Amino acid sequence: MITKQLLLNKNLVAFLSTISFSEGTNTPVGYRTIFGGTKSNPILFDSFTDHPRRVINVNGLRSDAAGRYQLMSYTFDELKVVLGITDFSPDSQDLCACQLLNERNSLNDVCNGNFDTAVQKLCTIWASFPDASKAGRSHYGGQPSHTIDILRTAYMGYGGIVTST
Repeated sequence: MITKQLLLNKNLVAFLSTISFSEGTNTPVGYRTIFGGTKSNPILFDSFTDHPRRVINVNGLRSDAAGRYQLMSYTFDELKVVLGITDFSPDSQDLCACQLLNERNSLNDVCNGNFDTAVQKLCTIWASFPDASKAGRSHYGGQPSHTIDILRTAYMGYGGIVTST
């Protein structure tokens, strides 16, 4: 079961920050960020009552991803039922990200420091994660991704410990 207690695991906290780094939302307004902006000029939503559900078109990409983990509205709708949450608050976004890790059988990898394994399991959720089966490019063609080395360095910078690659 996904609870806020999980967020006591320093590797999990570091991994969540790494997702935010990779998705470009590692800023003070990351939890309020909508797809399509930049770090210096973010597109923000005002209310955490619900997912903002605002579709943005940028460079041929169309998305309604929002929040620190750039969750799609349909993903959030499924997760809020599973988790029993009622809003899109920072706490709810954190729980959603943890549930996604759990659903991809990567939560134990993350908590135990199996960094590269976790990233590979999650590259079909976060387009900014590299897919080893696609020579380290994004699983989603045309979307930029970071290298595993850059992500691993960020993870360790956030306090994560790599026990296995």
